[in-house]
Amino acid sequence: MKEIFINKDNLEEKDISKKIDRVKLFILNNKNQLILIHNNNTIQLPGGHREENEELNDTLKRELYEELGIIDDNYYEPFLHIKVYYKNYFNLGYNAEANVYYFNINSNIIPNKNNINLDELESKTPFKIFYVNKDNIKNFISDSIDKDIIDRNIGNEMLIAIDSYNEL
Repeated sequence: MKEIFINKDNLEEKDISKKIDRVKLFILNNKNQLILIHNNNTIQLPGGHREENEELNDTLKRELYEELGIIDDNYYEPFLHIKVYYKNYFNLGYNAEANVYYFNINSNIIPNKNNINLDELESKTPFKIFYVNKDNIKNFISDSIDKDIIDRNIGNEMLIAIDSYNEL
């Protein structure tokens, strides 16, 4: 697994007051399309926060079910871990270490909108699932950053992850 550390504010470990773990999923179908989600006023890959004492694969399976209505009992290994130190994380008043684990799933799974079970935060804003051709994903994300359709931090992290994904 490739690991990348981002620390633009030159924080030290002692400056971090909260750690957050997430999984993000590159789901590629046989039409060369990746699944993306628009929720919480930004575009993102399917995935989400790891709950306390939850294994990464359990988080992956839970997020697949919550956001896409898909049950998947396979075991997956992350291909990328991005650790980011954030000063004043999303203006919430604390410094955070965010660990994001990226997984690759080649599958023709189709989201089952009848089984989607969004959490409280996800339910507060419109939730949309859509596809983008893998060959156009970098341009799509860059354009979305420029148009302020995607959170800049999330978008820039996605661009880094896409480069690693394309190396697979």
